[in-house]
Amino acid sequence: MEQRNVASWNAMISGYVKNGRGWDALEIFKLMDLAGMHPNDITFMSAIDACADLQALLEGQILHAEITASGTEPDAYLRNALLHMYGRCGSLAMAESLFDDMPDRDRWSWNVMISSYAHAGHTRRSLAFFAEMALDGITPDGVTFVAVLGACSHAGRVDLGCHYFVSMSTDYSMARDVDHDLYVCLIDVLGRSGWIKEAEDLIANMPFQPDSVAWATLLGGYRNYGSLGRGAQQAAQCVFQLDPEDSAPYVLLHNLYKSGRRRQEGDGDFEQAMKPTMGYF
Repeated sequence: MEQRNVASWNAMISGYVKNGRGWDALEIFKLMDLAGMHPNDITFMSAIDACADLQALLEGQILHAEITASGTEPDAYLRNALLHMYGRCGSLAMAESLFDDMPDRDRWSWNVMISSYAHAGHTRRSLAFFAEMALDGITPDGVTFVAVLGACSHAGRVDLGCHYFVSMSTDYSMARDVDHDLYVCLIDVLGRSGWIKEAEDLIANMPFQPDSVAWATLLGGYRNYGSLGRGAQQAAQCVFQLDPEDSAPYVLLHNLYKSGRRRQEGDGDFEQAMKPTMGYF
């Protein structure tokens, strides 16, 4: 191109980010600066998203400083991008400070805080943000409840997980049958806490055809509690059939075989059933 404007630079940076090439996106951002082209909010948003994907906290902090130094007041979208970046990078204190200073917090802002604390294992803080979200008059959505159920799963709180799952329809009139991820999260809550039978019942009666993620999540529950009977056979075989290229379930089973722990009656049948897959190892 003979002449490159801000839009053309933005297209390149955004394209690299969307294709999972965050470092290349940041290199283009640097070249843009060297070319004397001033970034706008869209440029900064793409670069911040790259830092979030890479969990590159230092680079994200440098970009945040550049935004502040530019004298331009960031809009709600850019503030949320910064919030997401700090949350992904595990800088929760900075994320919360930024959140507290936001004049226009929306559902996305609250979801970022709830999910960031949930992923970090801070269940109480995550659920506290969920309660504050309601007090602030913001209605939760499916993304909110996926984060909330994730927090319950990390804490092994089946009671809370089931409570929030039910409250979606009773308290918020939300249809639970529109989001497959919600059911996968509840399977995880049950499986992590040893409620394997209940997890089996849920996957058998969910209003979707279970995908490989759902079966793999159930398989993880069997792993956690050493249940390697016929239920685990079915879960493993379903994962293999639905996503034969995914190496994770193969590695999981391989490690279970090698460890020699948690073997139960029926393992011989299990090994026989998995025999066609063992060439992978």
